Amino acid sequence: MSDTLAFTLVFTIIITSVGFTGLYGIDAVENIRDSAQANTAERSMSDFAMGVREIQNDGSPRHVQRLELGGDRLQTTDSKIRVEIGYDDDSYTNETVPVGSFVRRTDSDTQLIYTTGATFRKESRGTIITGTPAFRCGSDTAHASLIEVRGQVSQSSDGPVMVRTVTQNRESITPLRPNKNTKNVTINVRSTEYPDAWNRLFESELTKWSGTDGRYTCDGIERVVVHNTIVETTVN
Repeated sequence: MSDTLAFTLVFTIIITSVGFTGLYGIDAVENIRDSAQANTAERSMSDFAMGVREIQNDGSPRHVQRLELGGDRLQTTDSKIRVEIGYDDDSYTNETVPVGSFVRRTDSDTQLIYTTGATFRKESRGTIITGTPAFRCGSDTAHASLIEVRGQVSQSSDGPVMVRTVTQNRESITPLRPNKNTKNVTINVRSTEYPDAWNRLFESELTKWSGTDGRYTCDGIERVVVHNTIVETTVN
């Protein structure tokens, strides 16, 4: 690019910005900046979710991601999901999994949240669902694929950081009950970090699961498969 063209582009941006500020005010400019920052953060969390999905589905041993934080904070928080499996003799088993959450928080207090495959964007005006977990309710089989994020993360930076996610273990948490037939499985999200967001996700995206107020059931099935992939996340 020539010096003349570069100068012209910079000059045009400056003039446009000055005109926009004069017309709409500083608050509008700051809102646009905050929205752009949140959009960038959301894309980074979508990339994180895709990387963890590769670990979960393809058996990749690790995912490494470079993030430009620009003053944002990354942190892990506690979150639990309870899986309840019912049988035709009205007995049941349950397992509570500390799935955790991985969160990116901007300086405007927008939160971009990853938790066991689901992604949310939480702002002052509400929460938006940006990605769904691998929970399937079929005609005779239900499948729930959980991801447990471990690691104590609490870090902010004005520059880039490296996020490393490494597989620790893959396990089935579907109990074997000889001579008992499965009839339903319930996902209980009341102890998650963001129960309202989970409720909205089930009621708008995972509509084959019936229920309300944090408990959602896949009924009339003959088989249930529940897997948990445990990953360790570090930031440096």
